[in-house]
Amino acid sequence: MTMYFCLACLSSGRCLKKIALTVSDDELRNPKFLTDVRLSARKKNVSSHRWLDYLCSLYRDYDGTIFDHDGKEVLLDLEAFESVQIREWFRSWISAPDAGDKPPRLRSESRERVRLLATILRAAFPGEARLWGVEPANDN
Repeated sequence: MTMYFCLACLSSGRCLKKIALTVSDDELRNPKFLTDVRLSARKKNVSSHRWLDYLCSLYRDYDGTIFDHDGKEVLLDLEAFESVQIREWFRSWISAPDAGDKPPRLRSESRERVRLLATILRAAFPGEARLWGVEPANDN
């Protein structure tokens, strides 16, 4: 695929208008948002042994800029994933069966991991992420 840049972006080698926002605390409190992130991650069909590499590759290859909600550029710190049992966490969080009518609960130790996972997926798949947490206006 050939990419064409405007003159402003050509000098930096990336599109300066391609941006993503970090996942906010409000979004992490939204059960519909968490369910949608989990389902989106599950659809990627990545094994729990490969998730860390997959996220690191997506983040490395992202050619845009990530901002926080205050408008400051952010470099994500993936230290939250540096754990001996990270594969088990990916398996349990992404592949966990849905609890039916019960809203998903986010444990405090998972908060930053989910924020990082969702932020990287949002940056890599913006069209899909646009619908996370959105309720349909009606059932028609």
